[in-house]
Amino acid sequence: MNIVLQIISLIFSFLFGFSFALVIGLFYRLIYSKKKIVCLISSLILVLFAVAIYFIGLRKINNAIFHIYEIISIVVGYALESLISLKIAKRKNR
Repeated sequence: MNIVLQIISLIFSFLFGFSFALVIGLFYRLIYSKKKIVCLISSLILVLFAVAIYFIGLRKINNAIFHIYEIISIVVGYALESLISLKIAKRKNR
């Protein structure tokens, strides 16, 4: 895999992690519901949908070749979105 495909894969993984954190924030009430069955079903659907979208996108980019640095990129994107959300929430509460 050439360097251009690796960079595109990293950017896609980062953006996926960022958007996944946003989606978890939007579906917070369903994921952390008091009813266990609602919590289980919504979590299962969310994870299956997210994994399917990620691998469809990865297949379009580089035939779904998966490397460890893509996992790191997803985690960094997720963490960055979480930090941004916390900063926005702190400013909003002032």
